[in-house]
Amino acid sequence: GGVAAYKIHYFIVSFALIALFCGALYALGRLFREGTGKKPAVLRTVSAVVLLGLCIFANTTGFFRDTAPVQNTAASVLTSLFFVMLGVTFGVYIGSFLLKNFSLAARWLPVAAAVCITVAMYIGESFLLNGTLYRFGTGWFFSGLPGIVVAPVDLLVILLAGALTWGVMRLVRPRKEGYRTQKG
Repeated sequence: GGVAAYKIHYFIVSFALIALFCGALYALGRLFREGTGKKPAVLRTVSAVVLLGLCIFANTTGFFRDTAPVQNTAASVLTSLFFVMLGVTFGVYIGSFLLKNFSLAARWLPVAAAVCITVAMYIGESFLLNGTLYRFGTGWFFSGLPGIVVAPVDLLVILLAGALTWGVMRLVRPRKEGYRTQKG
């Protein structure tokens, strides 16, 4: 169970990293070859590098974590930061493909992607821990809600990933009326 789940986790993260870097290299190649797509190239490259950095960060800070159900403060902050930034990174990467699309769906898809990948991380953690999650503290804010394994703090982490993705995409998305004069 646990060893196989960890292998699957690493295969999925490895596949995601390969896909992100392939997308970034393609966008950079297009930028250098055609001179177009500067924002998508930058967003994809930054997303790929940030995810790689987060993976390195998570693995090198593993010594802060222990197997206790309630994590220490450092481990709690690091885990929350990783989950939020993973969601933002993935959402911004998806959003980089939708910069020229001004539909409501194109504006919300990056947010949905950020929320979904963050939820997937929680599901994976729950699977690895046999139906529980590491807790970031004690009390109602850190205790699982009735009927589900997530706590209010976990919901906050998930929502924060979506909100930060919305903010980043709002900053980088061209304004519709001024779009005709902008390149990429």
